[in-house]
Amino acid sequence: MVAGSSWPVSTQSICVNLPEEKKVASANSVQISGTTTDLPWKNFSSLHHCVRIYTWVRRFLSNARKCVSDRELSKTLHLSEIEQTHSLFISLAQQESFPEIFSQLKSKESVSQPRRFASLNLFLDETKTVRVGGRLQQSNLPYSSQHPILLHGKSNFTRLLVNQRHKDCHHAGPGTLIAILSTDFYIISLRRLIKSISYQCVTCRRSYSKTLHQLMGHLPSDRVDNSSPFPFQRVGLDFAGPFLIRQGHTRRPVKVKSYICLFVCLRTRAIHLELCLDLTTETFLAALSRFTDRRGLPSSIHSDNGKNLVGAARELTECYALLQSNNFKQAISHLATIQRIEWHFSPA
Repeated sequence: MVAGSSWPVSTQSICVNLPEEKKVASANSVQISGTTTDLPWKNFSSLHHCVRIYTWVRRFLSNARKCVSDRELSKTLHLSEIEQTHSLFISLAQQESFPEIFSQLKSKESVSQPRRFASLNLFLDETKTVRVGGRLQQSNLPYSSQHPILLHGKSNFTRLLVNQRHKDCHHAGPGTLIAILSTDFYIISLRRLIKSISYQCVTCRRSYSKTLHQLMGHLPSDRVDNSSPFPFQRVGLDFAGPFLIRQGHTRRPVKVKSYICLFVCLRTRAIHLELCLDLTTETFLAALSRFTDRRGLPSSIHSDNGKNLVGAARELTECYALLQSNNFKQAISHLATIQRIEWHFSPA
């Protein structure tokens, strides 16, 4: 152990009376200047989220200036706070789009530039919002409908506002959205803005997209043949029904099934109807006879492969062969050859 007297002695002097040091607190303040680069909605794609976030910021700043007992500490936002933020955003958007008009109204000068705003009778309300005048002060409409808020369609805030209303109205069309927005706002170039938003909306593009259409083939020669000036030269044939008709003149007539034989001119699309009480070959031949008596003999008939139609074609072929036999006179055979009907079945 070394004795205390032999310890090394320090030559540095120690100052006992030290000066009092005070820490200086520094705070950074940010001021929104209202220029286009400092607008709060520049970095947002949803106006609803932007308004809520800035409402929380405004509440925080308000609570920082108040005593602890006067602060608003609720976990939800009040409707009045959201409306105040929304009104502030509208005022900033108007200052961005109409700086000259806003300054003239603020200085209580008449709005003369540009000329199209002179007839709107613009004025500033108590919230420093530019509104459109009018003649509806005595009506029972809300104040926002009597004096709508002036906005420009090229503003980013207006685009966010219209896009939010577009989604809230379940992607309504341009006419419906214009009627809804016109109750509260007077937006310049509104229709052009709505069309732009609808074009960029994925849901609207899917709903109103055009479906693909198959390229149709060429029309058959029977549809475009103009060799004859008369209709029903080439005929399409089909049946419709059944229909119930009353048979007899008694007090309780019997209801029976009936069908309509449909003759369609392939060139002029004219229609001839004949009533058939059943689908037998004999009934159809009677209907075909009435048709030819009224419209003349067609050169060709197109139909499906119905049993009654196939039987009628068979009987017509037999009748033609009978007319070609030697048992009939040569004149009648020649006339039947000229008036022969060509039958086409689809599918063959």
